[in-house]
Amino acid sequence: MSHALTGLKSPLEVVSVETLNAVLGEGNFAENIPSIDQFANHPLLQNSLVTPAPFFTYIYDRRAQVIPFVSKSVTEVTGIQHEEVTAGGFDALLNRFIPEDKQEFLTMSLRAIAHLREGSNYVPATLKTNFIYRMHHNTGRVMHMFHQSVPLYIDENRNIIYALQIVSEMPFAFQMKLPRGVMSYEDALGRMHHVNLHEKHDGPVKKITKREQQILRMLTRGLNSQTIAEDVSLSIHTVNKHRQNLLNKTGCRNTAELIEYAFRVGWL
Repeated sequence: MSHALTGLKSPLEVVSVETLNAVLGEGNFAENIPSIDQFANHPLLQNSLVTPAPFFTYIYDRRAQVIPFVSKSVTEVTGIQHEEVTAGGFDALLNRFIPEDKQEFLTMSLRAIAHLREGSNYVPATLKTNFIYRMHHNTGRVMHMFHQSVPLYIDENRNIIYALQIVSEMPFAFQMKLPRGVMSYEDALGRMHHVNLHEKHDGPVKKITKREQQILRMLTRGLNSQTIAEDVSLSIHTVNKHRQNLLNKTGCRNTAELIEYAFRVGWL
């Protein structure tokens, strides 16, 4: 079951594998698309996909540039009829973007692909890209969207062929002044990388240490400083110092804001 993260500006939920299975189970997949069972153990799907509910999902075939699957909840979130997206493909969604955000989204997507092709020694199971943009609901109102993308299938040349997209409305996205696009991954040496795809306007993504990331993951599980200190063999003082460093780096006022910020910029 998904569980809510309370105290945040927008109601976040961890997207559980069970929830995704139920949503993706609506569709009929082509034989060459990995089955639900094949990617259910994907570490990102288990640990760090968080979204304001409700959300819709789709699978994007980068090679053919089509959407072979979109969940029926696309209508609930965007007002666009499921059949319209099924027939119109990605353009049915893209054409609802605010024009300047549409161009930014396409540019950031190309930057992400270029970065990976330039020799990034990334571990596929750790790769995640987040976007924030605006699009029109079918009624005409403007929605602020939070979009997460993780690869489902990568070919022998390390090209992403199929990618799972999880999209939800996030009313506070632009007020929080978060990066419009962030790609995060670990390299073969276990080092975490955060690439700001919109750096011209947003500046570089702040970096955190391995220990800070470990503490942050434990905070998302609702553990207190005493329990964290015991689990990682540190003093409570040291744990609290790491937490304070994270608050200072992000400008967040409390742990709830810190967790929300961390998910948005790809630290988790």
